[in-house]
Amino acid sequence: MLASYAEGPLMSIKVMAGKALELERDEAVVCVPVGIADRRTPAHEELIATLQSVAEHTDGSVPLLIAGSAARIEGALAELPTGLLDRTVYTLELTADADETQAVNAAISVSFPGDLALVATGIRVAANWLPRLRAAAVNDSIVASATPLSLGAAGVELRDDDDPELSRVLDGDASGAGRPSTAELAAKVSVRSLRLRPRIANIGPGCAYVRRSALELVGPLTESLPLDVALTGLARDAIAAGMVHVAADDVLVQGRRERRAVPAALRLQLPPHGRATTNCGRRSRVTSAVVCAGRSASLQLR
Repeated sequence: MLASYAEGPLMSIKVMAGKALELERDEAVVCVPVGIADRRTPAHEELIATLQSVAEHTDGSVPLLIAGSAARIEGALAELPTGLLDRTVYTLELTADADETQAVNAAISVSFPGDLALVATGIRVAANWLPRLRAAAVNDSIVASATPLSLGAAGVELRDDDDPELSRVLDGDASGAGRPSTAELAAKVSVRSLRLRPRIANIGPGCAYVRRSALELVGPLTESLPLDVALTGLARDAIAAGMVHVAADDVLVQGRRERRAVPAALRLQLPPHGRATTNCGRRSRVTSAVVCAGRSASLQLR
């Protein structure tokens, strides 16, 4: 079912078309989809950084699946630091012109009947990101997906006017040696979070945990659409079928700020002294967590 094809700093296993990773239900695979890009573009460097981050902060027992162009995958794996990855990585090679949506659909197929933790190129994660993200997703049987808070990535954007240091990072004013690391910021968010897991109306295209129950009910993605739009369609279909989506408000991921325009994100503000407030001055109708809807009607709270 699986065939070994390369060895290096890690062991890579090629997933054959039409086969599966033999996961159990409720287990998860971490998928990094690889879209069309020239290896000489910054996207290649972003892919390497994402793979390094995911491998460093994800338990070795969790399958890591890279789906997309064979050339891009092999090039990225060859450039990862020797000795960094003591784990097995699965690769799913698609045609050279395959996009991210096709890559995610292929991952959905081979990961059956497990869940899918999506991490897009350019995302950096921190310690315990996956257990916390999964905890938010499996908190209720009707939850279809959980999306973490993010800095510089499409999804649920974080605001905190009570922490000057974090506010400078959020506003893009912090840089250089004095800038807190993603790990430091993620730890701060986890400590201060109320773990309210407010409901949202979308699935973050940068990082999200999608449950198999939702994929079986309304999946897969529509391949004629860009990944962010296809995930929005999946999210709407899941809601129409009676499921919900939540923000994992104790998980923070970092993304590149020069992101492609996507539907406006929700913003979740950390609570000062245990009280939830909002930068738009109103409370959610469904939870004491406070969020404010973005400009897109598709992201209005349910």
